[in-house]
Amino acid sequence: MGIVKRSIALDSVSSMVGLKLIEGELKKLIANIIDSTVMVLIPRDRNATCIEVAKDNRYLDCAATGFYIDNRVVVTVMHSIQHVDSERICILDLDGDIVEGEIMDVDPKWDLMFISSVSDHSPIPLKDSTASIGDFVIACGTAYGLLRPFLSVGIVSGSEVKADAGYGLIEGLLLVSLPILSGMSGSPIVDLDGTAVGMIMAKAFDANEFSLAIPSTRILYGYRILKKYGRIAHIVLGVSVLALRGMITALGLQHGLVISRILNPNILKFCKLNDGDVLLSINDREMRTIEDLRLALDETLLNNGTLTIEYLSRMDKKVYSCTIDELTMFTSPRPFQ
Repeated sequence: MGIVKRSIALDSVSSMVGLKLIEGELKKLIANIIDSTVMVLIPRDRNATCIEVAKDNRYLDCAATGFYIDNRVVVTVMHSIQHVDSERICILDLDGDIVEGEIMDVDPKWDLMFISSVSDHSPIPLKDSTASIGDFVIACGTAYGLLRPFLSVGIVSGSEVKADAGYGLIEGLLLVSLPILSGMSGSPIVDLDGTAVGMIMAKAFDANEFSLAIPSTRILYGYRILKKYGRIAHIVLGVSVLALRGMITALGLQHGLVISRILNPNILKFCKLNDGDVLLSINDREMRTIEDLRLALDETLLNNGTLTIEYLSRMDKKVYSCTIDELTMFTSPRPFQ
């Protein structure tokens, strides 16, 4: 009996030590996230200094959270600061240091705003693939205009969610089971490896328990395009697609996206696509998810390449290939306005 009690006691001590080690690692991770998180302030008066904006709400139009993705580049949401009439932004870190920033460009398609900063900060690395359902994540932001970090934890609960950003529909969002407070839009969502898997856009369905997040791949590719071209643009193929796994399997395929509608007739000049055809690959990237389509189009733009599309015809069940080499009629610029 004494041996059993000692064994239980040792197991309890071992579990406690394990929990303490986990707690220590989480605290280090959280400290790094806080160091890269900022409050983004939009001046109401373009003549006001950033110190005046931070101290007096009379000079403040609105505020959101943001975070560094490069030493001198901050990303935040666009929807909360639509009415800005100047490219000037104030960036307030959680130590209370404030600097001026300048809007580099916005991306309405994904509700993103990129801001250059005059101050160096440690960035949070961006995950270059989509987060998996069940991933444990931490969000860190500022709320109610208070200069202190607010933390929330949860898991990635869903993907390919659509939501209205106030000026248009945003597609391909993550659903995350973590609550947020007012002002936390723009907060980084970070996994246990310390990598940002997304950015909070808004509460989901007016429910406090769930949030909507822009995937990190959208931020990463948008920033890469901005660095290369000095502005953000996207290739808009002009087709609506559906990820219908059952239909793909029934056709004897391992992957593919079903074309539900042709939106841009220009594509028919290059490819004889029809509703019901199956996109198999673009530039050798297999179409397994709708996100694969988005990434393939952005990669084509970054590589100054052409679009080679492989697809299965619904009519004769044969595989065809076509090439689009005039991308200008499929490219949509997104300059700051």
